[in-house]
Amino acid sequence: MNMCFFPKCARWVVVAAVVMAVLVPASASAAARKSEAELIAMLESTDHRTVLDALDRLPNWYPNSTKAQPQIQNLLGAKVNAVGVPINLISRKAARALGNYHVTLTWDELQVFLGFIRSHDVDDIMDGLKALRGLKEPPDVEEKISAEIMPLLKNEEIHIVRDAIRTLGALGNKNSLPAIEPLLKHTNSDVKKDAREAIAAIEKKTAK
Repeated sequence: MNMCFFPKCARWVVVAAVVMAVLVPASASAAARKSEAELIAMLESTDHRTVLDALDRLPNWYPNSTKAQPQIQNLLGAKVNAVGVPINLISRKAARALGNYHVTLTWDELQVFLGFIRSHDVDDIMDGLKALRGLKEPPDVEEKISAEIMPLLKNEEIHIVRDAIRTLGALGNKNSLPAIEPLLKHTNSDVKKDAREAIAAIEKKTAK
C-alpha cells in the first residue's frame, strides 16, 4: 500500500513552493505593484517589450484612467526596430488599448486603425477589427467604419470573417444587414452563429 505520512508530504509541499518561487519571475510580482504613473512612464521606454507590457496592463488595471489615453494615442504609428518583431506592433497594440478604453476619435485619427484593416496581413486586420469595435463613435463615423469593414466579410481567412461580423454587430446599422444576412447560410456554423448575433445586436440598437 502506497501511504503518505505527514512529514514526508510536508517536505514535498516545501519543495514545490521553492520550485514555484524559482520558476515565477520576480518581474511578475513586481509588475503587480506598479502604479498608474509607473505604467504610463513605461510607455516612453525604448524597449518595445516594456511598452507592450504597459499597453497590456493599463486598460485592465486602470480602466478609468484619463491620463493614460493621450499617452497611448501618441503611440499610434510608432515603429519597432527589433529583429523578428513586426514594425507596427506597438501601434497595433496601442490601437487595441484605445479600443479597450472605449475612446472617441476623429475620422483623421482613425486612419491608423483603418490602415490595419486595409492591410494584407492577418494580424494587422485582426487587431484593427478588435480595436475598432471597442471605440465609441458617433453614428456617422460608425457608418463610415462599417463601409470599410464590409469587404472583409468575403475574406478567405475565416477568423477575419468572424471578427468582421462581430465588429459590424457593434458598429453597424440597418445598412449593414444586407452584407451580413447572406452569411446566415455560410457553411461554417460559427460564422452563421456570429451572423445571427450581429443581426440581433444591430436590430436591437436600431429599434431604440
